[in-house]
Amino acid sequence: MNYKTTLVLIVLLSVVGGYFYLVEYGNISGYEAHELQRKDETTQTVGQPVFTENAPTADSIDRIQIKRGGREVMLGKQGDQWLQTQPVRFALESYVPDAIARQFAELRYIQQLKPDTPDAPTTAQMGLDKPRAVVTVWVGDDSWTLKLGRQAVDGHGYMQVEGDETAYVVDPALHGTVLDQQINDWRSKSLDIPTASALERIGLHQDGAEIDLTKTDGRWRIDGQGVQRASDEAINDLLTAAGSLWITAFTADNPDSLALYGLDKPHLELVIQSPPPLSPTGKEAEQTQPITRRLKIGRTDLQGNARYATWSQDDEPTIVVFTVDTSSADSLVRTPDELRDRRVVVAIPQDVRDLVVQQGDSATLHLIRDPQSGYRFGDPQPGFDVDYSTAHALIQQLCGLEATAYNTELDGLGDPIAQVQLGVAAGNGEVDFNIYRTRGSHTIVNQGEGVGYVVETESDGYEPKPMDLFDRLLGTPLGLRKRTILDVSRDEITHLTLRRPDGVTYEFAPSDAESGWSLTGHEQFEDATFAAL
Repeated sequence: MNYKTTLVLIVLLSVVGGYFYLVEYGNISGYEAHELQRKDETTQTVGQPVFTENAPTADSIDRIQIKRGGREVMLGKQGDQWLQTQPVRFALESYVPDAIARQFAELRYIQQLKPDTPDAPTTAQMGLDKPRAVVTVWVGDDSWTLKLGRQAVDGHGYMQVEGDETAYVVDPALHGTVLDQQINDWRSKSLDIPTASALERIGLHQDGAEIDLTKTDGRWRIDGQGVQRASDEAINDLLTAAGSLWITAFTADNPDSLALYGLDKPHLELVIQSPPPLSPTGKEAEQTQPITRRLKIGRTDLQGNARYATWSQDDEPTIVVFTVDTSSADSLVRTPDELRDRRVVVAIPQDVRDLVVQQGDSATLHLIRDPQSGYRFGDPQPGFDVDYSTAHALIQQLCGLEATAYNTELDGLGDPIAQVQLGVAAGNGEVDFNIYRTRGSHTIVNQGEGVGYVVETESDGYEPKPMDLFDRLLGTPLGLRKRTILDVSRDEITHLTLRRPDGVTYEFAPSDAESGWSLTGHEQFEDATFAAL
C-alpha cells in the first residue's frame, strides 16, 4: 500500500468515525449528523481554478452561446431575466442559465493532461476532437470558450479551453447541465403578463370580433372613442386568466407555415401594450414606442385537449409554437358586455353634495347635503323637512345601482323622462345622466357615454327590483318627507295633558317628586309608564 492510499484511508476513517461518534454519543440525530457531514464536504475546495487571470464572474456574464449536435443557441441576460435570443427568442427559467454561468466561472480541475502523449489519452478518446458541446460566455466584449468532451468512468468530464492544448479533468456539473437537457427544458412555461396598472391598451380579437380597451386618465374605456366605461375587475380577471396559462409542450420553432396550427387566422388574439420604459432618471429611455406583446391562440390539436399558440413582443423575427390547455385558452373569450363597468353612476355616496331632478321644463326634486342637518331641500321648497334615513338610502341606492343589460342603440330610446344632475365633491365635477322608460325597465345614459345602462324595475317574484328608487327619484318630494311627528326631547316638555276617548283627562306637571313629575289629583302614578309615554 503506497503513501497516498494510506492517507486517503485515514481521512475516510476519520469522517466515518466522527459521524458515528456524533450519532451514538452526541445530542444530534443521524439526519443532522449527515447534514453536517454533507455541508463540511461541500465547503471543501476541490481542485484548482481553470481560469486564473481576468476570470469572468458568474454575475458579470451577460451572454452564453452553446453549440451542440450541429445546433447553436444564444442566451442573453436582460436585468435579472435570461432569454433565448437565437435562433428564436423566448423567455427562460433563469436558474438554468445562472447555473451555467456559475459552473463556468467557478470551474475547477483535478488533473491536467497533454493529449496524444505517452500515458495520456488521445483527444479522440476524451471526445475533444469532436466536442460534445462548445460553450462560450461573454462579459461585454470579452469572451471565454470551453470544449466539453465525454465523461470519464468515474463521472468527471474532459474539457479544453479554446486556444490551449491542455486537457482538464473537471467536475461533471457543467457537462450535466449543458449535455443532459434540451433548450425546451430551460424555457419558461408561463407567460409574463403585466398587471392592468402597467398597461395602456388591451386588444381582444376573437372570431372576427374586436374589442379595444384603452386607458384614459387612469380609467379603462371599451371602445376606440374612449367613452364607454370598462370594469377594472373584469380586466384584471382577463389578465389573470392569461397569466395562468401553462405551456404544456413546445411544438415548433420558426415553422414554415402557421396555417398548420391555425395561427394564420387565430381563434383568439390578445394584444397588450405597455408605455415606453423609463430610465433611472425618470425620463423615457431610448425606446420611445410602446411595448406590445401578442398572444395568438389557434386551433386545437388532434385530441382536442390543447390549442396551439404563440407569444411574442413587438415585431420579433422568430416564432415559437407551443400548446396550452384548451379549456384555459377558451376561458379568455369575452363579450363586450362582460368587460363593461356595471356601475350606472360613477360616484360614492359620501361625495354627493346635491341632487337635482328635472322633468320637462322644471325641477321636481332638489336635495342638498347639509353638514349640520344631514339633508335639506333646495328650490323648489316643498314646505317640509327631509327625512334623513330616506334621503340617505336614496343616494346610496342610486350610487350602488348596477346594470342588468346594456343598450348601444340609443336612437330608439325617444325622449328622456328625466334629467338628473349629481354634484359631487371638489375635484370630481358633476355626474349628469338621462333616464328613459323602457318596457319593464329604465335605461340610464350618462352624458358623454355611448351606451345605455338598462335597469330592470319590474319584479319577477324572486328578486326585488329598484322600483322604489325611481318612485322616489321621479315622484314628488313627499316620499322624502321627514317622518318624525313630534320632534321634541323629553327635557323640553313642561306640561302634558292626556285626554282619553272616554272623556277622562290626565294632567302631568313638574314637581319636586323623585320622578320630577306629578299627576294632578293623584298622589302616585307609574313612573315607567309615564317615561315610556
